[in-house]
Amino acid sequence: MAYSDANRRAVNKYNKKNYKVITVRVKKGEEIRIQQRADSLGLSVNKYILNLIDKDIEEAYD
Repeated sequence: MAYSDANRRAVNKYNKKNYKVITVRVKKGEEIRIQQRADSLGLSVNKYILNLIDKDIEEAYD
């Protein structure tokens, strides 16, 4: 499905208002391992990383 310019602007405006971008740097080649693991779990890399962070935070407060 193609998005119109108006739709793209609306999505960008929503994302800017509701999300913060955090950059993660990894060594060259490491992104392949991360992508493969996320794929094996049926997740996006973003969701995979967020799940790992949530798990770590939960463990820190248990």
